[in-house]
Amino acid sequence: MTDGHASAPMLRADRLVVDREAIDGILRRAKVLHLGMSGTDGPYVVPVNFGYDGVHIWIHCAEAGHKLDLLASDPRVCFEVSVDVRIVPGRQCGWGARFRSVVGFGTAILVGDAEEKAYGLGVLISQYSGESETVPVENAHGVGVLRIDISSMTGKAYVDE
Repeated sequence: MTDGHASAPMLRADRLVVDREAIDGILRRAKVLHLGMSGTDGPYVVPVNFGYDGVHIWIHCAEAGHKLDLLASDPRVCFEVSVDVRIVPGRQCGWGARFRSVVGFGTAILVGDAEEKAYGLGVLISQYSGESETVPVENAHGVGVLRIDISSMTGKAYVDE
């Protein structure tokens, strides 16, 4: 998955995760996604609940608000998730961290179709329940659902083996 996003080479290439199965595993285990957007006043990042179906990221939202205003003017987004985060104490500057993370880029689309909304909400609920969930179409009215079409993503891991 590439879309032309320029990225500097990772300083520690030994921590790079490129295996799609490993990246998917991190996304499926994560509980909070940090969504980055651009606005005229500068960057805006917000933590959100989300679902990942292996192709798209799905986010429940209000039908109006600052996030949607920003996305209407620029639908390009960046996202980040982290799991297995642990601080490793040390002396003075010897502290460290262990983690697995994914950073990705894509385009956020406000879903209008009720069936697609219901699907996305089911994916989101499944993310947290650990079981396949189905949301009735009639329950998808009156809520906002964002679909992120992922264009690229990479992982990073620094863990004790």
